[in-house]
Amino acid sequence: MDDTPTAEAAQDGHERTTANEGDEELGPAPIAGGIKMLASTGPDADGSKQNPSRLHVCMDFTSIFLFLVGSTFYMVLSVEDYKYAKELLSLPTYVMTADDDATFYSYIAENDDHNYEDDYVPGMQMNGAPVSTYQIFFLVGSLCFAIAGMLDIINERDLWHSFRLLAGVFGVASAVYISGIDFHLSNIFNLVSVHFYLLDSLTMLRHDRCCAVTMESGKWTKRYLLFGDLAYFSGSVIDVVCAYLWVFDNTSDWDVTLTIFENFGSALWIICALIYMWAFFKGDFEAGENGARTRRLSSLVIDSVRGLNSSR
Repeated sequence: MDDTPTAEAAQDGHERTTANEGDEELGPAPIAGGIKMLASTGPDADGSKQNPSRLHVCMDFTSIFLFLVGSTFYMVLSVEDYKYAKELLSLPTYVMTADDDATFYSYIAENDDHNYEDDYVPGMQMNGAPVSTYQIFFLVGSLCFAIAGMLDIINERDLWHSFRLLAGVFGVASAVYISGIDFHLSNIFNLVSVHFYLLDSLTMLRHDRCCAVTMESGKWTKRYLLFGDLAYFSGSVIDVVCAYLWVFDNTSDWDVTLTIFENFGSALWIICALIYMWAFFKGDFEAGENGARTRRLSSLVIDSVRGLNSSR
């Protein structure tokens, strides 16, 4: 009998050797879905194999981190809106009854330290208008979500993540027009943005449509993630309601109660981001059915850093 190894056997031996040298291969992804870029080694639509890599894990971590950073910036903006609404209630009568905007904005610029109309960055302009720190925070926060959505699209090859990307893009557009250019147009862009966030939160409720731990994870991990998804969805609903009021109700800037709800919605987003970050580092990853290994997600990130250092 001819003992010459076939091409298939040689290839199989090469794959086993590669796995033994440290680049562990994870088993096929559960049908229920989950973190596709970690779990999936099954064939794609074109017949090729999608192998997990440290790059995919780091991209997933970066996406969650950007979600947390963006939510934090939005929380800061919500607090500023609350301060601004409270300050408006203490305006003098002559400012309130003036029939021109110049009187109002002049008073605000000279006497108010709690709003985004008087926190301009010296020497910075955008489309001929001064740039405020509030505007910068809004811009950076929206960019974080846009980049996170783009990373998820690349990482998981799932167009459902385009909702987050579009939400961030329209958030950037809203930030561009927020300071002295066209405040009403800024509110309209924000209204479009929060609707995309709401659609994104709906996809998060489906773990086979988003970046989430595999459905084979522990019972409590799945429950925590469901709570995080519900928090994101609830916060998005609050944002949509607030956005409609800002567009169609001219007195909404004076409504302290509305800004309190806005702060609550932003806090729910942060809770969601923290839960996903916790799940990323805490949960053991179930690799799949066929004699699968379990490997901590945090160890993949650590290995990635070590690999970068050793390559220098």
